[in-house]
Amino acid sequence: MVYGDNDHVIRRQLWKSLEENKLDVVPWLNAGDMNIIRSELQSLGGGCPPQNAMNDFNQCIEELDVTELASQECEFTWTVNWQNQECCMRKPDHVLCNESWFQKWTIF
Repeated sequence: MVYGDNDHVIRRQLWKSLEENKLDVVPWLNAGDMNIIRSELQSLGGGCPPQNAMNDFNQCIEELDVTELASQECEFTWTVNWQNQECCMRKPDHVLCNESWFQKWTIF
């Protein structure tokens, strides 16, 4: 399980740690609240996080050579409704796995 800090600068330490401990040959799955979305499509209402924060996360995913498992039910996993303001929904929770995990655990 992973928890990404709310501060995108501090989150970079997590991305670096994941990259430094990259596993290619053993099944690897990492899930958690990364506190970041991958694109504007994972946000509804409110503003989006800074583009560079989303880019950092997407670059980490690319560097790790992992795939995000698709959600089966809820498109958004986090919501907040500030008093007298619009509701904001996002998907900061992600499940990432490598090709070895797919080879071992996927039955399709």
